[in-house]
Amino acid sequence: MPKQSREEYLAERAQKVEQLTEAMADRVSAIATGAEAQDLVAFVAQFRSRSPRNAMLIYQQWEARCQAQEDPAQRPERPSMIAGYKQFQEMGRQVRKGEKGYQILSPVTARFASATPQDANSWRRLAPREKPNPGERVESKMVGVKPATVFDISQTDGPEIPALPAWEPLAPASSRRGCARPWKRRSRPRATRSRAPSTGRPARRAPPTSAPRS
Repeated sequence: MPKQSREEYLAERAQKVEQLTEAMADRVSAIATGAEAQDLVAFVAQFRSRSPRNAMLIYQQWEARCQAQEDPAQRPERPSMIAGYKQFQEMGRQVRKGEKGYQILSPVTARFASATPQDANSWRRLAPREKPNPGERVESKMVGVKPATVFDISQTDGPEIPALPAWEPLAPASSRRGCARPWKRRSRPRATRSRAPSTGRPARRAPPTSAPRS
């Protein structure tokens, strides 16, 4: 198979990113309301280290695999812990042979250098192995995204990993025990001073009236 040129690789990568994004957008639009939307929100909340976009991508692919299997016993487990191939190896676990991962969008970063960082137009992009000039400040910035493959822990074998605490939605404010309704400042009539005869003694302050009940 002939080796891809850089232009062909970038074009294929951009096409894959567009396909993933469109598939996710279509599915999210279809379940914007109702019980399915609540299930999607709960699913996304499990993955604190993943962006909501990537969590939704995983959800959409997992759902499609479940729908493709008529036998419930053959359907994949609901993802609960996602990591890359090497990340699982660092945890002592190994992705099983033949397992199909989930496609997400991984950030692409590049290094930029500037001798006058305060000037936004002075930053220049460094080549992969290029060194900055003396006195230049170097920063890494996100310049795009690329497809990447991750796996669920159910697709791996190895020692047990402690599970993260399960996410639970907060109850509405009106039903939380011990939480009062939003506080609102009540208007209180100003206390008035009574006029005292000119005896040289200060006037006595009238007792404040009680605030009206709302």
